Amino acid sequence: MRKDNAMSILRRLYPHCKLLVSRHRKKEPTQLYRLMADFMRIYTSHRPVILFVTHRLHGGTERHIRELSLHLEDDAEVLVLRPYLWDVVVLEWTRSEERFRLYFRKDHDYPALLNFLRLAGTGQVHFHHLFGHNPKIRNIAADIGVPFDFTVHDYYAICPRISLTSTNNRYCGEPSEQQCNACLQLEPYAGSTNIRDWREQNRAMLQKAERVFAPSEDAARRIRNYFKAARIVLAPHLDIEPEINLPDPKVAPLPQGKKLRIVVIGAMSKIKGADILERCAILTQKHNLPLQFHLIGYAYKDMASLPDDVLSIHGEYADSDLQQLILETRPHVIWFPAQWPETYSYTLSTALMSGFPIIAPNIGAFAERLNQRPWSWICPWNWSADEWNNFFVQIKTDHFMAGLTPNVIGNTRTTTNYRYLDYVQAGNCRVLAQSELSEVHHLLMEHGRTPFNLFERVVLDSRIILDPLLRLLMYTFPVIRKIGGIFSPRHRRMFKAWLAGRWPS
Repeated sequence: MRKDNAMSILRRLYPHCKLLVSRHRKKEPTQLYRLMADFMRIYTSHRPVILFVTHRLHGGTERHIRELSLHLEDDAEVLVLRPYLWDVVVLEWTRSEERFRLYFRKDHDYPALLNFLRLAGTGQVHFHHLFGHNPKIRNIAADIGVPFDFTVHDYYAICPRISLTSTNNRYCGEPSEQQCNACLQLEPYAGSTNIRDWREQNRAMLQKAERVFAPSEDAARRIRNYFKAARIVLAPHLDIEPEINLPDPKVAPLPQGKKLRIVVIGAMSKIKGADILERCAILTQKHNLPLQFHLIGYAYKDMASLPDDVLSIHGEYADSDLQQLILETRPHVIWFPAQWPETYSYTLSTALMSGFPIIAPNIGAFAERLNQRPWSWICPWNWSADEWNNFFVQIKTDHFMAGLTPNVIGNTRTTTNYRYLDYVQAGNCRVLAQSELSEVHHLLMEHGRTPFNLFERVVLDSRIILDPLLRLLMYTFPVIRKIGGIFSPRHRRMFKAWLAGRWPS
């Protein structure tokens, strides 16, 4: 209250105060000093400096980077390099509550980026994703003369389509090179239409890596099929500590006449199974089946025409709220209708910790992660909606009503916990010369601000205004989403790329 009164008096006495403060913040006269202080804090910590290279998208890759950075916080300083907007990349210090950021043009400023990383004492590079980067980024470790590691978050190294799915957004079966090239001709990704050249580029890189971390045995096997000389290390993500005992599944009783509640989790794209979920719900309504679907999350398409007693969509959620949302939904089973071989699945981790029965496809990491878990089923990933619904009705009758305990899947269980602290290289104790400190000062002055010219800033500002406006219109008037269907997939991707501040290659 006192703060509000003080601000009211300040605005009355000095009407231009807010504008002056805003201008001062934009100019940031102390920014260079702050950046220099932060650089010296990084350098004089004498902790090893590790560079993470990743994309600018959200999802499991970004979550793993946050978790790994936190895991290493007492033992290393982590810098993250990711695409920012258009041809600009941003270098950030991941330590919590820090604002150290430098901006570099991908081509023009690459030597300056290398110079800064050398001066900061970078001792190793860890590649998490190459999407959106200049191809020369593959050589950044060699260019600064340090070793590097690589983590498999998806299959971008095998195919530029990333998920081993074809143009129908379902698992492609990993066909011949000729078929792969035909697929890439239909929808070119990352400027590549020759799968052999693509894989050769990545083979040359992965074979030089100290370690290629794979979060599941399935991911390790697929990568090994294409890059046999790569030194693959099985290293599950850090969201579930190995000493934690996961709860046994809680089986909710299902009285006669009640529906089987089937919960699906996440932002449902085509490859995550949004279409098969919708089709199952449509057939449930058509045939009056004793099933009820819940989507904790949202889908890429509008499913609002289905009644809530058939499909209830709960909307976007924060990761920290997911466990409670699952408990509130009271599922009989949690279903993963994925259409691609997921390398790990964070939502599966949450489902395991929630302690409910789980149904998952026989593709990707699901089978091994559910191995020997009671009240869990592994089913063919390519079942039709009718086959899925028949299965749901069958287990409702046989297990949830009759009480028959299903057979435990698998017969052995292996636990692997790679100690990421073991891969940290020794710290840099070299003292910078005065000329090198002057060089650092110059680099911070040149790259401490976004390097956009006036035209780019105008375009960027229009994008920032247009993006939330379009989102509001699409949620208010769902018919607007259908208008996008008249454009080709490539043109839709180009428009989304512009909204995201990048252009697809």
